[in-house]
Amino acid sequence: MEVSRVAREELGAASAVLARAFTDQPLMSFLLGPGRGRERALIFRALSGDAARCGVVEAAGGAVAVWLAPGAHPVTRRREARMLPSWARLAALHPRAVPRLLRASSALDALHPAEPHWFLSLLGTEPTQWGRGHGGALLEHGLRRAAADGVPVHLDTDHPRNVSWYERFGFTVTEQIRVMPGAPPSWGMVGRPGG
Repeated sequence: MEVSRVAREELGAASAVLARAFTDQPLMSFLLGPGRGRERALIFRALSGDAARCGVVEAAGGAVAVWLAPGAHPVTRRREARMLPSWARLAALHPRAVPRLLRASSALDALHPAEPHWFLSLLGTEPTQWGRGHGGALLEHGLRRAAADGVPVHLDTDHPRNVSWYERFGFTVTEQIRVMPGAPPSWGMVGRPGG
């Protein structure tokens, strides 16, 4: 299956795919409430735009992966400033969203390993394309890149079914947290290519 880099002018469409893919994501539903596709797309557009500068956004079939390169975590003040227009638009649509997202993001940051690593920020498949191997192709492609770089891959997930799916690719759970009281659990996971 062919994996291609998403061009800057295609990031909006890629973000829309991610918004549809994450419709039932427990943490995003907790933070934003049900639905909220427009708000989700804004969030994913900001994150994918950042990754286009500090990593890579890739697509395969109906799936999209957003990767941050080693050294791109944590997000710098300059990169945060670039995302401010997106956060302002999000705050206009949903005033409570930005503080809740920032609090959750800060808690999830603690899951990252101290060593250099690729960070799989987002991986989602268009719901009509689930089960066709598109997400797995993107994940395997990223794992090969990490192996060539000699570094692990970190991700976090808050969907219980995803834990066993990532374990099939060699990932192990490093920690489980709740980003705030009442939030669903999130799992930090690490994959060590070739290890």
